[in-house]
Amino acid sequence: MTFDLNSFLLGLGCTLGLYVLHVTFRRLIFGVGPVFGQPRSHAPGKFANLSYGEVHYTIYGEGGRAELSGGRPLVVLVHGYCGSSMVWKVAGYLELLSGLGYDVLTFDNYGHGFSEGPDVTYSAELFSSQLSELLSSLSITGAFDLLGFSMGGSIVTLYAHRHPGRVKRLILQAPSIARDPIFPRILLRFLGCLPFISEIAARLVIPHFGEGANTDNDAVVRAGYRLAKVMAEGSWVVGGRHQEDLLRDIANYDREVLVLWGDKDKAVAFGGSKVVMGILGERGRLVVGKGADHMTFSELDTKVGEVFRRELGEFLGPAGVGVGEIKVDVKNVKKTKT
Repeated sequence: MTFDLNSFLLGLGCTLGLYVLHVTFRRLIFGVGPVFGQPRSHAPGKFANLSYGEVHYTIYGEGGRAELSGGRPLVVLVHGYCGSSMVWKVAGYLELLSGLGYDVLTFDNYGHGFSEGPDVTYSAELFSSQLSELLSSLSITGAFDLLGFSMGGSIVTLYAHRHPGRVKRLILQAPSIARDPIFPRILLRFLGCLPFISEIAARLVIPHFGEGANTDNDAVVRAGYRLAKVMAEGSWVVGGRHQEDLLRDIANYDREVLVLWGDKDKAVAFGGSKVVMGILGERGRLVVGKGADHMTFSELDTKVGEVFRRELGEFLGPAGVGVGEIKVDVKNVKKTKT
């Protein structure tokens, strides 16, 4: 067999040309550099200038005031994939927690809601660091209760693992923690490898996906696309360790964990609750929303929303009651890179 230099050079040129065309196309679809989210004139909260851009946050204090009350304990809420902090208002969680005597901090993850979308890799690492930096910028140094929904569940799991002394109690609502079934992961990875097709699909599908329509949010389209690729490649592997492994470490902490899940959830399959509860053991308490899908809890006229709010209220109780110092079994906790 003879080596055909001309054919080799032609093939190499076509490959490089296709690569350049694909990169250019991807930049046209998703933009280059920071991308801003929803129109800021509509933002209900304030903005903090963090390492990767401006982050939209809201504080729901005593009487609904947009400031920390000082003497009231804090609950931090973290939303999920392609959503925003608005989900908590719709679900009635803000009024519930404020009525129990808590201040509430919500924020939009990078590339979501009103927050800026940096041109970076999106991951649990990024969002956990965002939460940590936001707390520092607001001079919040004490311990607080932490709730994460869907993808937010994986974010708060990582944060609680790295900062065990900061989290009093943990609430995981349909958390994206359990390992994904192998077939959907392979399919998602395959689709992500198709040049042009995956970008077009993301542009068409993502604006109508997640926790609500984001048709005018270019930032969430890019974030959703990059997050999907990260999930397909390893489903939230952090420092070589899976989220399930981090949760096992958390189970060694002297801390209660409430798990809320709809038994008809297809977005984050209800079967994952068996994995999560198997890891948490006696530390965990599972509340099942009968007939509930992923977003039913945010529909105020449903019995599911009432059940979740009631169980959340009973779990946390009136502010300042029954929460002591967090104890950590250091010997049984593995370290991850900070």
